Amino acid sequence: MFTLPQGDEGVPANSDENPIVLHDDVDDFRALCWIIYCSKLLLSPTVHLKQRSLRTADLQYLVGLYLISQKYHFEAHESFAHQLLRDHCFKLSSPIPLAHWMETNYLYTCPQSRLKSLLRISTFTTVTDQPPKKSGSLANLLQKVWTSRLKKQNESIRFALEVATDLGLRNFMADLYYVQLTRMKPTYSSVTSLAYAHPVNDLIPEQNLNLYKGFWSLYYYWVGTYNAYQVNDICDCGHECQAAWKECWNEIYTKPSTTFDPLDLVQQLEGILGTHAPKGEIELHLKCAHGELTDLRSTLITSLPDHFLGPIPASVSDT
Repeated sequence: MFTLPQGDEGVPANSDENPIVLHDDVDDFRALCWIIYCSKLLLSPTVHLKQRSLRTADLQYLVGLYLISQKYHFEAHESFAHQLLRDHCFKLSSPIPLAHWMETNYLYTCPQSRLKSLLRISTFTTVTDQPPKKSGSLANLLQKVWTSRLKKQNESIRFALEVATDLGLRNFMADLYYVQLTRMKPTYSSVTSLAYAHPVNDLIPEQNLNLYKGFWSLYYYWVGTYNAYQVNDICDCGHECQAAWKECWNEIYTKPSTTFDPLDLVQQLEGILGTHAPKGEIELHLKCAHGELTDLRSTLITSLPDHFLGPIPASVSDT
């Protein structure tokens, strides 16, 4: 925990010239002092509510407290910060569009190295949510927040991919590759050429190989899905599902697009399908089409790791 002076340097911590040396970020240590020496203040309803509200919480201090408490085994303080960070990450990972003040909070502006430290600790932590949360662990929610940050900001994805690979987070890796895929916009090599230029990024060769494997696999999965829907009916329920379904797909392919983003296309299809039914009654009037879209979205999300990284080899027991 400490680096103590050795030999003839004198008794440690007996003067300002001979201090105990801590190798910690000064703000992290301040956060630890804050909770140790202000524990009575933390019991105040006003202070407690301030830290529980995402709008008023000091996320930088909570992150620092979590990291340093885990390092020095202050389990109660680690659990306190863990629970608050988990709740805040859940709000930040919500699919509802974030307000500007939420996007400028610490987790969206801090160095990505801080997110790495947070994710590494939360992945292997023994702290459990009290009470248990159905919305995901802190590690899973941090991955969503980090992915959301990279979607909204033009930061390099290479570092996050290296962290995900190091921790063996297969789903996180796939989400990151997908973000990079949606950044790829076609541009001609020159004004006189019909050839498209290779999109520039800072990924290493192995990462680029996974990216293009995923692009190839997803593209042909999507083409095959579209072709199947054009040939086969999705239902025979007697409602207007089939007609509305084909109209939606025809409309989506008349819109110009500069990127390949199947999940965004599914979202557009959901919006178009909603215009074919009374407001709020899509599940009643177009039940089959709505269910088909829901299944398509779920299949896309769960299959992303296989597209980019290949399927997990079957174990001997499965063969």
